Amino acid sequence: MNNNNVKDICTLSVKVTEEITNKNLHQFLKTSIKNSDFFFSKNSFYSFYYNSATFTYEILFFEKPNDAMFIEPFYVVSKYCSLDDAIKVFLTNRYFIITQNNKLLIYKKVENINKEELTLYIQQIYKIQDFIIESIEEKDIENKKNLNEIQVSNILYELYPNNVFNIFIFFVLSISFLLICLVYLSYHYKETKPIVKEPLQSIKNNDYLSITNIVTLFDDLKSSGIVINKLKYSKSILQTILKHREKAHLLSFVNRYKKTIHIKSLQFDANKNMYFMEVSIVYKN
Repeated sequence: MNNNNVKDICTLSVKVTEEITNKNLHQFLKTSIKNSDFFFSKNSFYSFYYNSATFTYEILFFEKPNDAMFIEPFYVVSKYCSLDDAIKVFLTNRYFIITQNNKLLIYKKVENINKEELTLYIQQIYKIQDFIIESIEEKDIENKKNLNEIQVSNILYELYPNNVFNIFIFFVLSISFLLICLVYLSYHYKETKPIVKEPLQSIKNNDYLSITNIVTLFDDLKSSGIVINKLKYSKSILQTILKHREKAHLLSFVNRYKKTIHIKSLQFDANKNMYFMEVSIVYKN
């Protein structure tokens, strides 16, 4: 069983003025993760807890490339928690978790903190007053990492869920992709008459882009100084990698097309001093 090192588990605390409605909740959570400074990719999963006492969403996310991945904090929950309303805090020498009803509510990395300090911290930061703290030795966790199955009570959400497309749609969109390539090449190499393009402002709020709109999008990328590194077609989506030296510039551009451009990953190449953003673009012929 693979171990998910706790140092690779990321957390966010996002303040709000009121609880987000279910309709907009996951879009809000995903946007919060994508706008953070942490690494994320198509293998990212997240869990969350809304603390009504502080109007804060406590978000936990991590890379989970396969189902056998060992996620240590969830193992602690499965082994030590019980199905009751009592709030229990489990403290190791690297982190603590707050649990209730056999679910992980809050995960926080800490070092060299005793029970008295932890009690004060939880009461002041999370506004939780009544709870039980139990210390756990690291060796007890290490000895159990060969378990074949760990029951995770928390619902883990994919940052990028997989969509299923039927063969017919794939075939139709394959033809559409060829048309896109022809239009793009003909426009930029002036082999045909210029295409009449819609104004940028009129297409930024669309749920998808037409073939003509994509040409406009490519022009906008060029004028914004963003380099297209690769271009790949997959089913109904155009996939590409955008390059720029400033992360904020990439995020600002994608935000203008937030309904049609979806971020898959964002990484920084220190050798090239460049940010690489993998995105997918929704279009319709």
